[in-house]
Amino acid sequence: MSELMIALRRFWQPRHPLFWLAVTLQLLSSFMTTALYVRDIEGPLRWVLSVCALINTLASWWLFARVWREAAPNAAESGMVEPGDRPPR
Repeated sequence: MSELMIALRRFWQPRHPLFWLAVTLQLLSSFMTTALYVRDIEGPLRWVLSVCALINTLASWWLFARVWREAAPNAAESGMVEPGDRPPR
């Protein structure tokens, strides 16, 4: 299997609730950003929506990073042996 497919399998985790929470936050920040540009909102509401969209984006990146780390292949699956895992001679 190619490295790209392995990376996509680690990223695409539809059974993981954090994956869907991150997707939801990304969609919500996209809708906020679209509202800012389409409606041309002025004043404090513009700042509030901008900060909320930025926080949503950062939170979803953090969640995607957690999903990525939790889906990391372990040594048995990848065929890699760490120095402490070698059998005794």
